[in-house]
Amino acid sequence: MSHGTTATSGKVPARAQPAQEVRSRGGRRPARRHRPERLWQRGNGLAEKSGKEVVDEAGKALKDAKSVRMKMDTSEEGAFSIDLAMDNEGNCAGVIDQGEQGKVELVKQGEKVWMKPDQKFWETQAGGPDGAATWELVKGKYLSGTTEDPMMSGMAGTCDLKAIQEDIGSDDEDAKWSDPKEGEVEGQSVVTVESTKDDEKTTLHVAAEGTAYPVQSIGDESGTQSKVTFSEWDKPVADEVPSEEESLDMAKLQQMG
Repeated sequence: MSHGTTATSGKVPARAQPAQEVRSRGGRRPARRHRPERLWQRGNGLAEKSGKEVVDEAGKALKDAKSVRMKMDTSEEGAFSIDLAMDNEGNCAGVIDQGEQGKVELVKQGEKVWMKPDQKFWETQAGGPDGAATWELVKGKYLSGTTEDPMMSGMAGTCDLKAIQEDIGSDDEDAKWSDPKEGEVEGQSVVTVESTKDDEKTTLHVAAEGTAYPVQSIGDESGTQSKVTFSEWDKPVADEVPSEEESLDMAKLQQMG
């Protein structure tokens, strides 16, 4: 079956007919039953659309999503990566790994934020003795505060699903996309489209069945590759937050410092 066509020209395959039709009594042929033709369409139909239409469908699906888990990493050594579940109500949970600058566990519920940096984070952010002293104060506890605190706001901004949704399509209006190709990514059926602009190549894999959610986006610029993988669409973000025993108020830490 060729790409973009339907099985048996869009008709339901008929059962094999006998060599001679059986006539009813009286010599008349039995009346034929007319069945409506059915158009068979594979998956969600993205394979038959243009590359631009595939991108638009994926963008709409992301804009309409209530929540998603997003993982991002790059091929550059020591670069940061993220693994965050987030929703459009301001809730988020996951890990931000800044490579050589340390790792931070992050929990956000509305305007309230908890973050737990590791020792490497404090040593690189605060520097030398100050970083070591700060680590001794926190010793693996979560710092609690709100998005009004610049440090908290900076981290929490990484998992703002609404901001991501509002930014969709803002920088690819002139992009030219290839025709979709069918394939599989991480065990999921996808259609793939590609775009090249200046020195940057973008590859987008979109779900070929059900809602046209983006599955994976890969950017390649000057030999450095970044990959974003999406999953767990519309799954509620865990609402468990660190206890008071596990936390240290950010304002108190600043006073102690």
